[in-house]
Parts: sequence; structure tokens; C-alpha cells
Amino acid sequence: MSFHFRCPHCNAKLEAEDDWNGMEAACPKCSQTITIVPETTPEKPKIQLTPITSPTLTEAQHPVSTQSHPPKNPSASNKFPFICPSCGTLTDLDSSLQNQEYECPACCEKSIAVPATEKPCPHCGEMIKFQAKICRFCKGSVEPNKSFSPSSVQRNSSLPQLMPATSNTIVIKELDTLFFWWWLSLALAIPTFGIGGIASAVFFCMLLYKYWNLVQTEPSSMTPGKAVGFLFIPVFGLYWMFVSIWGLGKAFNALTDLGKQKLETMPLIACICGATAPIAWGLMIIGANTIFIIGVFFTLVYLGAIIGGLVFYIITMINFQNAARTIIQRQ
Repeated sequence: MSFHFRCPHCNAKLEAEDDWNGMEAACPKCSQTITIVPETTPEKPKIQLTPITSPTLTEAQHPVSTQSHPPKNPSASNKFPFICPSCGTLTDLDSSLQNQEYECPACCEKSIAVPATEKPCPHCGEMIKFQAKICRFCKGSVEPNKSFSPSSVQRNSSLPQLMPATSNTIVIKELDTLFFWWWLSLALAIPTFGIGGIASAVFFCMLLYKYWNLVQTEPSSMTPGKAVGFLFIPVFGLYWMFVSIWGLGKAFNALTDLGKQKLETMPLIACICGATAPIAWGLMIIGANTIFIIGVFFTLVYLGAIIGGLVFYIITMINFQNAARTIIQRQ
């Protein structure tokens, strides 16, 4: 369910869901921050009925004239219609109050009492003549001299409306949450003695699965589950790293305009460093037990691959996250 209300800054008619009551949002027309509060329906003014007294004897003795009375001239009436600009309540005011400050009995707001010449259509909200019986915009039937409540106006496609959060917004929020926990656990890898690194690897696999799910525009032999699962195969995982991570960068580059250097070159360097590190570590162990100089050389290679791989790994994940957000926003 939804309700209508007006922006207190530009008086634009807006629509919001019931769940948004009390929340703050930006007006789509004037961009001012407003609080979403439904307008209360004003109470209809009470009409006091006066009983008709029976005619006196003198009046009964005179026959009632059958001649039709001439219609009364509306301009000769001592009252005029007034619509409260705050709540839309219609009131007949005495002519002595015209152009005077008047306090509405429904909403207690003060305004200048001027005769109403137009009123909003209760169906589409467009302004029509006060005495109109049919809206010239939506062709809906309008009861003359009926009080108007802004909450009774139906949706008009030409009016600015507050739109609910779309599914794309929810997907982006989920990705941002995963990325935040991946980054936090990676930063806590050393203080937590490697526990953060394990958690970071788990979040990385979850992100990699979602990234591959985004770029699956056509049926392919590569699936998100295969892209993640084959990384855990011993030795073969070093090769699959290029297929899964570097291949993802190529897919992102084909769907976005962030640049080949960010989406292909950076992941390639990260994969090279990731594949070099375990190989250098093995040669470092062999060299340390045989030739000392070879051991020192591969130790430096191993440290360079670890540090460089970590830097390019972080840069690659940031670029992948930006590319994923771009694809979701374009959907």
C-alpha cells in the first residue's frame, strides 16, 4: 500500500510506500531532504440542521403561489467557497472574511481567505475549475463543492514520485557488504595470526562466484561453480588461476569501459605473482640445502612475488568490484 503527501519545500505531490513512514528522503523535484509523513484526512465540517417550524395560521390562510421563483444569483450570496491550502478542506466563509487571515478548523493552519476558483481533481490531482463536474484531464466524475484531501488523489504518472529501492540496489548492497568483510579480514590477517587470511579467502571465493554470475550473459562452459571449485585442485589450480581470475577480467573489460589496464593487466600480474610464489618457495628450499646463492636468489623472488602479488591482488579486487557495480547499474 502507498500514500500521497506534499513536499514542504516545493509543495510537489509525492507518493511513498507505507513502510517508509517516518524515514528521510530527497525530494525528486527540489532535491531537499524531507521526512516522509502521510497527511491526515481532515474531518468533514459538521453541518447543523435547523428544524422547520410549522406555518402559522396567517400563512396557511394565504394560498401558496404556483409561480416559480427566479434562480438566486450566486454573486448575491454573502458567502464564498474557500479551500484551505494546507489540508484541502472546503469551507463556505462569510464574505466579511474575504482577504482576511483565517484559521482552518481542520488543520489549525492560518492563511489568507480568498474565493476558490480552482480545485484539485480527486482522481489525478490536476487543477480544474471549482464548479467542474468532469475533470478535463482524466475525464473522471467530480462532485461539485466536495472537500478535497491530498491523500485521496490517485497516482499521476506526470508527478514526481519517490521510487522504492530496486533489486539492483539490493544486489549492489550485498556485493558491497561482502567486499567490506573481505577487505577487513584481509587487513586482520597478520594481527589474527592467519585466521583473518582464511576468512578473507572464503569471502574472495564468494565474490568470485558472484562476479562470474554477473558476466554469464550467454550459455558457456565456464560456470561460477567451476571458476571457484577448480582453484582448489593441487597444481592444476595454478593454471586455473589464470582461467578464472584473468578470464574474469577479460569478461569485465568486454562489458564495461573501465579500461584494459585495470581489468586485464592487473589481474594478469596478480596471477603471475600468485603462481610464482609457490614455485619460488620450493626452489628456495632446494637451494638452501644445496647451493646457498641459489637459495638466497629464490628467497628474494619468493618475497617479491608475495608482496607484489598482494598489492596487485588488492588492486584487482577493487577494479572487479567497480566493474560489477557498473554492470548492475546498467541492467
